[in-house]
Amino acid sequence: MIIIPRLDMYHQVPHISTVPAKRGELVHLFVVNASLAIMPWEGVLMNHGLSTPALPAFDLRADHYDWGALAGAAGGLDVFMLDFQGSGLSPFPDRNIGVMKDPCNVPLAQQSILIPNPLSGTCPSSYAFQLINSQSDWSGARFGCRLHQRPSRRGQRALVSWSQGSLRIGP
Repeated sequence: MIIIPRLDMYHQVPHISTVPAKRGELVHLFVVNASLAIMPWEGVLMNHGLSTPALPAFDLRADHYDWGALAGAAGGLDVFMLDFQGSGLSPFPDRNIGVMKDPCNVPLAQQSILIPNPLSGTCPSSYAFQLINSQSDWSGARFGCRLHQRPSRRGQRALVSWSQGSLRIGP
């Protein structure tokens, strides 16, 4: 039996942000490229859901939870896993975690579920930006697709996602 080692390349890839809080700024998105083949002809871009970043979703490397990267790479695919901005090892729009903990930053229409604890009544938001939106997610997905459109690759490309990831690549 010949064992071919899996080649993983971890990248922080430059991208111009379309996230409202960082629009137009240069950010570096985290991308993993996993492959067993030297020149795979077909590829797959794996998009995570809203609450679980790419590595724990597709490549946890424990108890067969590396199904995405391992199965795809073993099948000869060029596998890309992208952490969208605000998730995993990609940058967050705002690292001020205090902003995230402020219950007044919950949308006004939903603050009623926080009364009486921790809020005594509704309050205005202290953060003026929207963190992500559909357009910024679609921009991230287009960015991920461009990553694996190398000139040397002529085969099919697939998109894999679940949950919120399905909306990120388009309904």
